[in-house]
Amino acid sequence: MEQYFDKVVSTMEVENVKKNSFLSKDTTVIESNLQAILNAFISIRYSSNNLIGNKDTELLKSNKKYKDILADKENLITQQKQELQDVYSI
Repeated sequence: MEQYFDKVVSTMEVENVKKNSFLSKDTTVIESNLQAILNAFISIRYSSNNLIGNKDTELLKSNKKYKDILADKENLITQQKQELQDVYSI
């Protein structure tokens, strides 16, 4: 929230400089370049968040797969123990 407030204040300051300065053309160019840089950082942030979200999803799938494999192995061990007990009890 603070970063947005700072951006609003900065934008107001730039607008005041543009109105009261012979450098208004230069400040407009600088402002558009800074806006492009800001947009690039925002895009990077969203891409990073998506990448992290995708990795989290992938990790959850891998975790479930591991648990399923573990459960299958435990069932197989239980079955084999039962078969072994059946053989010894005969």
